[in-house]
Amino acid sequence: MKYKSKIFTSILVMSLILSIFTSFGTVNAELVTYSYTLNPSWSLDVDTGTSGTMASMDIWNTGTPAALIAQNGAVMASSGSEDFASVCDASQYTYDITSISTLSLSVGDIYLIRTNIGNYAKFRIDSVSGPTVGITVTYQDDGGTDLCGSLPHTVGGIYAPINKLNILAPYFALVSLIGVISMIFAIRRWYRD
Repeated sequence: MKYKSKIFTSILVMSLILSIFTSFGTVNAELVTYSYTLNPSWSLDVDTGTSGTMASMDIWNTGTPAALIAQNGAVMASSGSEDFASVCDASQYTYDITSISTLSLSVGDIYLIRTNIGNYAKFRIDSVSGPTVGITVTYQDDGGTDLCGSLPHTVGGIYAPINKLNILAPYFALVSLIGVISMIFAIRRWYRD
């Protein structure tokens, strides 16, 4: 008798844990904005916002001759001197720049980069002092192309990455419910017999 009660209790606890686990909502990707100074011979890992190692860096300031060079598979695109806030959809740009001479940079120029791990970022030139370049970076951490937080939509809705667990959650809950109900009927039948 106690054995049947323990089975029922453990199944009930497992179904409760499963229903809690499947009820979590979608976690939207975050936009991260930071400032960075690329001194001569320094590099930047755009994904972390820190000076990168040779294997992880995305942008390298060569120093002399001064140039910003995309490294390790990263590639850049120019957006011209637009408003930084209006550069939103990274998929609308052609990524074919691997080197930018610091002599051609102007304060306010905006570039985009697809990092070496496939994430997108935009960066604005804030200062140019010889070979030293100050930039502001806005980085999308999920590989998406939305660099403003919400892309304009022609058919309505919101942009969110697909979360397969959220799609399957109602089915998991249904299977759990059927399992709990089946166990209740089975235990009642055992008690009658």
